[in-house]
Amino acid sequence: MIGIELSLNKKIENLKKQLKIYFTVEDSIAAENGNNECQLNVGLALCNKGNYIKGKYFLEHAMKKNDIAKCIVAEMEYYGIASDINKQKAFSLLSEAKKNGEIAANCLLGIIYYNGDIVKQNYEKSVSLFTMIPDTCIYSRTANFYLYKCYKYGRGVYMDIEKANNLLNKLKQKTHINDRNGFPIEEQIDKLISILDPEFITPKERYKTEFTIFQDELNKIKDTYKQNKFLKAPKFAQNIIQLNNI
Repeated sequence: MIGIELSLNKKIENLKKQLKIYFTVEDSIAAENGNNECQLNVGLALCNKGNYIKGKYFLEHAMKKNDIAKCIVAEMEYYGIASDINKQKAFSLLSEAKKNGEIAANCLLGIIYYNGDIVKQNYEKSVSLFTMIPDTCIYSRTANFYLYKCYKYGRGVYMDIEKANNLLNKLKQKTHINDRNGFPIEEQIDKLISILDPEFITPKERYKTEFTIFQDELNKIKDTYKQNKFLKAPKFAQNIIQLNNI
Protein backbone atom coordinates (compact mmCIF):
# COMPACT_ATOMS: atom_id res chain seq x y z
CA MET A 1 0.00 0.00 0.00
CA ILE A 2 2.94 2.32 0.57
CA GLY A 3 3.73 1.97 -3.15
CA ILE A 4 0.26 3.23 -4.10
CA GLU A 5 0.63 6.23 -1.79
CA LEU A 6 4.05 7.13 -3.16
CA SER A 7 2.75 6.81 -6.72
CA LEU A 8 -0.20 9.11 -6.00
CA ASN A 9 1.99 11.65 -4.24
CA LYS A 10 4.29 11.71 -7.26
CA LYS A 11 1.32 12.27 -9.58
CA ILE A 12 0.15 15.19 -7.45
CA GLU A 13 3.59 16.80 -7.45
CA ASN A 14 3.76 16.47 -11.24
CA LEU A 15 0.34 18.07 -11.58
CA LYS A 16 1.39 20.97 -9.38
CA LYS A 17 4.42 21.58 -11.59
CA GLN A 18 2.34 21.44 -14.77
CA LEU A 19 -0.26 23.93 -13.60
CA LYS A 20 1.04 26.57 -11.19
CA ILE A 21 -2.20 28.53 -11.44
CA TYR A 22 -3.23 26.49 -8.40
CA PHE A 23 -2.00 27.12 -4.90
CA THR A 24 -2.99 25.66 -1.55
CA VAL A 25 -4.00 27.00 1.81
CA GLU A 26 -0.52 26.08 3.00
CA ASP A 27 1.07 28.10 0.16
CA SER A 28 -0.95 31.16 1.15
CA ILE A 29 -0.07 30.81 4.83
CA ALA A 30 3.60 30.32 3.97
CA ALA A 31 3.47 33.47 1.82
CA GLU A 32 1.95 35.46 4.67
CA ASN A 33 4.67 34.11 6.98
CA GLY A 34 7.44 35.35 4.72
CA ASN A 35 8.25 32.41 2.43
CA ASN A 36 9.72 34.29 -0.53
CA GLU A 37 9.05 31.62 -3.17
CA CYS A 38 5.43 31.27 -2.07
CA GLN A 39 4.99 35.06 -2.07
CA LEU A 40 6.15 35.17 -5.70
CA ASN A 41 4.06 32.18 -6.84
CA VAL A 42 0.86 33.22 -5.04
CA GLY A 43 1.25 36.84 -6.15
CA LEU A 44 1.76 35.93 -9.80
CA ALA A 45 -1.06 33.38 -9.75
CA LEU A 46 -3.47 35.98 -8.35
CA CYS A 47 -2.41 38.51 -11.01
CA ASN A 48 -2.93 35.93 -13.76
CA LYS A 49 -6.47 35.55 -12.50
CA GLY A 50 -6.95 39.33 -12.54
CA ASN A 51 -6.82 39.88 -8.78
CA TYR A 52 -4.06 42.47 -9.12
CA ILE A 53 -4.44 44.16 -5.73
CA LYS A 54 -3.96 40.95 -3.74
CA GLY A 55 -1.32 39.80 -6.19
CA LYS A 56 0.68 43.00 -5.86
CA TYR A 57 0.53 42.73 -2.07
CA PHE A 58 2.40 39.41 -2.19
CA LEU A 59 4.75 40.51 -4.98
CA GLU A 60 5.81 43.65 -3.10
CA HIS A 61 6.77 41.47 -0.15
CA ALA A 62 8.55 39.00 -2.43
CA MET A 63 10.59 41.66 -4.21
CA LYS A 64 12.56 42.39 -1.04
CA LYS A 65 14.53 39.24 -1.81
CA ASN A 66 13.46 38.39 -5.36
CA ASP A 67 14.34 40.46 -8.44
CA ILE A 68 11.81 38.70 -10.71
CA ALA A 69 9.09 39.94 -8.35
CA LYS A 70 10.69 43.40 -8.57
CA CYS A 71 10.33 43.28 -12.37
CA ILE A 72 6.66 42.29 -12.16
CA VAL A 73 5.92 45.08 -9.67
CA ALA A 74 7.78 47.48 -11.99
CA GLU A 75 5.53 46.34 -14.86
CA MET A 76 2.47 47.06 -12.71
CA GLU A 77 3.80 50.52 -11.84
CA TYR A 78 4.63 51.26 -15.49
CA TYR A 79 1.18 50.34 -16.81
CA GLY A 80 -0.79 51.51 -13.77
CA ILE A 81 -1.99 48.06 -12.72
CA ALA A 82 -3.48 48.11 -9.18
CA SER A 83 -2.04 51.62 -8.76
CA ASP A 84 -1.57 54.91 -10.55
CA ILE A 85 1.01 54.96 -13.34
CA ASN A 86 4.46 55.62 -11.91
CA LYS A 87 7.02 55.19 -14.67
CA GLN A 88 9.86 56.70 -12.66
CA LYS A 89 9.37 54.13 -9.91
CA ALA A 90 9.21 51.38 -12.54
CA PHE A 91 12.49 52.55 -14.06
CA SER A 92 14.12 52.69 -10.63
CA LEU A 93 13.02 49.15 -9.73
CA LEU A 94 14.17 47.78 -13.09
CA SER A 95 17.55 49.50 -12.86
CA GLU A 96 18.02 47.99 -9.41
CA ALA A 97 17.03 44.51 -10.62
CA LYS A 98 19.37 44.78 -13.62
CA LYS A 99 22.22 45.88 -11.34
CA ASN A 100 21.57 42.73 -9.28
CA GLY A 101 21.95 40.64 -12.43
CA GLU A 102 18.27 39.93 -13.17
CA ILE A 103 18.06 39.38 -16.92
CA ALA A 104 14.25 39.82 -17.02
CA ALA A 105 14.71 43.53 -16.25
CA ASN A 106 16.12 44.02 -19.76
CA CYS A 107 12.73 43.45 -21.36
CA LEU A 108 10.89 46.24 -19.56
CA LEU A 109 13.88 48.55 -19.84
CA GLY A 110 13.75 47.80 -23.57
CA ILE A 111 10.10 48.88 -23.65
CA ILE A 112 11.00 52.14 -21.88
CA TYR A 113 13.68 52.90 -24.49
CA TYR A 114 11.33 51.79 -27.30
CA ASN A 115 8.58 54.17 -26.13
CA GLY A 116 10.95 56.99 -25.12
CA ASP A 117 9.53 57.16 -21.60
CA ILE A 118 11.73 58.77 -18.94
CA VAL A 119 14.74 58.30 -21.24
CA LYS A 120 15.33 59.46 -24.82
CA GLN A 121 13.80 57.10 -27.37
CA ASN A 122 16.45 54.71 -28.64
CA TYR A 123 15.33 51.80 -30.83
CA GLU A 124 18.85 50.41 -31.16
CA LYS A 125 19.19 50.25 -27.39
CA SER A 126 15.77 48.61 -27.05
CA VAL A 127 16.64 45.93 -29.63
CA SER A 128 19.89 45.22 -27.78
CA LEU A 129 17.96 44.78 -24.52
CA PHE A 130 15.22 42.60 -26.03
CA THR A 131 17.76 40.22 -27.59
CA MET A 132 19.23 39.56 -24.12
CA ILE A 133 16.03 37.80 -23.03
CA PRO A 134 16.31 33.98 -23.26
CA ASP A 135 13.35 31.76 -24.18
CA THR A 136 13.23 30.45 -20.60
CA CYS A 137 12.47 33.91 -19.17
CA ILE A 138 8.87 34.80 -18.26
CA TYR A 139 9.31 37.94 -20.38
CA SER A 140 10.49 36.12 -23.51
CA ARG A 141 7.13 36.42 -25.26
CA THR A 142 6.94 40.16 -24.61
CA ALA A 143 10.52 40.66 -25.82
CA ASN A 144 9.79 38.70 -29.02
CA PHE A 145 6.66 40.79 -29.59
CA TYR A 146 8.68 44.00 -29.57
CA LEU A 147 11.43 42.46 -31.69
CA TYR A 148 8.73 41.47 -34.18
CA LYS A 149 7.66 45.13 -34.42
CA CYS A 150 11.27 46.30 -34.73
CA TYR A 151 12.03 43.98 -37.64
CA LYS A 152 8.68 44.55 -39.34
CA TYR A 153 8.96 48.34 -39.31
CA GLY A 154 12.76 48.72 -39.33
CA ARG A 155 13.07 50.26 -35.88
CA GLY A 156 16.63 50.03 -34.60
CA VAL A 157 17.42 47.33 -37.19
CA TYR A 158 17.12 46.91 -40.95
CA MET A 159 13.61 45.91 -41.97
CA ASP A 160 13.44 42.12 -42.28
CA ILE A 161 9.95 40.76 -42.98
CA GLU A 162 11.13 37.14 -42.95
CA LYS A 163 12.62 37.51 -39.49
CA ALA A 164 9.52 39.39 -38.34
CA ASN A 165 7.31 36.50 -39.52
CA ASN A 166 9.55 33.97 -37.76
CA LEU A 167 9.14 35.94 -34.53
CA LEU A 168 5.38 36.07 -35.11
CA ASN A 169 5.27 32.29 -35.43
CA LYS A 170 7.27 32.03 -32.23
CA LEU A 171 4.66 34.18 -30.47
CA LYS A 172 1.98 31.65 -31.40
CA GLN A 173 3.78 28.84 -29.64
CA LYS A 174 2.61 27.55 -26.30
CA THR A 175 3.78 29.55 -23.30
CA HIS A 176 4.04 28.37 -19.72
CA ILE A 177 0.78 28.72 -17.80
CA ASN A 178 2.38 30.98 -15.22
CA ASP A 179 3.92 33.38 -17.74
CA ARG A 180 1.94 36.51 -16.94
CA ASN A 181 -1.10 35.50 -19.04
CA GLY A 182 -3.28 37.88 -17.04
CA PHE A 183 -1.24 41.00 -17.83
CA PRO A 184 -2.40 43.62 -20.39
CA ILE A 185 0.67 43.32 -22.63
CA GLU A 186 -0.02 39.59 -23.06
CA GLU A 187 -3.62 40.31 -24.04
CA GLN A 188 -2.32 42.88 -26.55
CA ILE A 189 -0.07 40.23 -28.09
CA ASP A 190 -2.94 37.73 -28.28
CA LYS A 191 -5.20 40.33 -29.91
CA LEU A 192 -2.61 41.07 -32.60
CA ILE A 193 -2.04 37.41 -33.40
CA SER A 194 -5.78 36.67 -33.43
CA ILE A 195 -6.27 39.39 -36.06
CA LEU A 196 -3.44 38.02 -38.20
CA ASP A 197 -4.37 34.38 -37.61
CA PRO A 198 -8.07 33.70 -36.80
CA GLU A 199 -7.22 30.05 -35.95
CA PHE A 200 -4.81 31.08 -33.18
CA ILE A 201 -5.68 29.64 -29.75
CA THR A 202 -4.78 32.08 -26.99
CA PRO A 203 -2.95 30.93 -23.85
CA LYS A 204 -6.12 31.66 -21.85
CA GLU A 205 -8.13 29.30 -24.06
CA ARG A 206 -5.38 26.69 -23.78
CA TYR A 207 -5.45 27.17 -20.05
CA LYS A 208 -9.15 26.29 -19.91
CA THR A 209 -8.41 22.98 -21.63
CA GLU A 210 -5.43 22.21 -19.40
CA PHE A 211 -7.41 23.29 -16.35
CA THR A 212 -10.10 20.70 -17.19
CA ILE A 213 -7.51 17.94 -17.70
CA PHE A 214 -5.81 18.91 -14.44
CA GLN A 215 -9.10 18.85 -12.52
CA ASP A 216 -10.04 15.45 -13.96
CA GLU A 217 -6.68 14.00 -12.93
CA LEU A 218 -6.94 15.48 -9.46
CA ASN A 219 -10.46 14.10 -9.02
CA LYS A 220 -9.24 10.62 -10.01
CA ILE A 221 -6.53 10.86 -7.36
CA LYS A 222 -9.05 12.01 -4.75
CA ASP A 223 -11.36 9.11 -5.66
CA THR A 224 -8.47 6.69 -5.15
CA TYR A 225 -7.99 8.04 -1.64
CA LYS A 226 -11.71 7.73 -0.91
CA GLN A 227 -11.75 4.12 -2.12
CA ASN A 228 -8.64 3.28 -0.09
CA LYS A 229 -9.46 4.74 3.29
CA PHE A 230 -6.20 3.43 4.70
CA LEU A 231 -4.35 6.04 2.62
CA LYS A 232 -4.02 9.53 4.01
CA ALA A 233 -4.44 12.18 1.32
CA PRO A 234 -1.72 14.81 1.23
CA LYS A 235 -2.74 18.34 2.18
CA PHE A 236 -2.65 19.46 -1.45
CA ALA A 237 -5.36 16.96 -2.38
CA GLN A 238 -7.42 17.80 0.71
CA ASN A 239 -7.18 21.54 0.53
CA ILE A 240 -6.89 22.73 -3.05
CA ILE A 241 -7.97 26.28 -3.81
CA GLN A 242 -9.10 27.22 -7.30
CA LEU A 243 -8.43 30.80 -8.25
CA ASN A 244 -11.89 31.15 -9.75
CA ASN A 245 -13.21 30.93 -6.18
CA ILE A 246 -11.09 33.84 -4.88
